[in-house]
Amino acid sequence: MKASDLSTTYGNYSTIAWTTSVHKGVHPDVQYTYTTSTTTGRVFTFFSTLGDVAFVYAGHNVVLEIQATIPSTPEKPSKGPMWKEIYAMPVFDICKTLLVKKLNFMPCFRLRLITCTPYVALTMFIGMLIPFFSSLLGLLGGLVFAPTTYFLPCIMWLGLYKPGRFSLSWFANWICIVLGIILMILAPIGALRQIILQAKTFKLFS
Repeated sequence: MKASDLSTTYGNYSTIAWTTSVHKGVHPDVQYTYTTSTTTGRVFTFFSTLGDVAFVYAGHNVVLEIQATIPSTPEKPSKGPMWKEIYAMPVFDICKTLLVKKLNFMPCFRLRLITCTPYVALTMFIGMLIPFFSSLLGLLGGLVFAPTTYFLPCIMWLGLYKPGRFSLSWFANWICIVLGIILMILAPIGALRQIILQAKTFKLFS
């Protein structure tokens, strides 16, 4: 899939999601208020939500996945690095390699279907099984994706290109660095509090 096609697909998914929500409107039997009644609880929930956003909008990871789809060979390398897709893709690659080498499967759509479908079903099952899965995403978003997405790339860019002090690029990168560090600190705090509170009344599939 080309990068432009992938971007169009993501855009279509997002458009379907928000237009469906707008079309459905507000349901009388659904509660839209805050889950906590205290100011402290709302603040910590907000911190955890920041981690959720960091997890979802880890932009550099999407770029790497797009780069992984660019045709590249040793004789004619692509402009970007030949990185394998991240997250689930290494697992898919391991499964496909075992099936091809050990069980003599042919690399085809059927093989991809066999490896991807059980993995997606398993992750979906785990997501439904754990009641504080959202808070866990917030924790990972703050600890892992906030640094690697929002401020470490800026630090590396400043180190490589050394823009003039107090220039527009210098200010923009330092703003991202400061905000990224704040996000890395606050999001895990809020997420951990959510996990601790939810663990007190832990029930599977709740």
